[in-house]
Amino acid sequence: MSMRDSVSYNSMIDGYIKRGMIDLAKELFDVMPLEKNA
Repeated sequence: MSMRDSVSYNSMIDGYIKRGMIDLAKELFDVMPLEKNA
């Protein structure tokens, strides 16, 4: 993924959850960087 922003992370997490891959969704959420102006 060349452009990693909150939209791309949320899309990936959503896809993992919809396919029952809760552990992978949690793992990705844990490594997601925090946005300064969120």
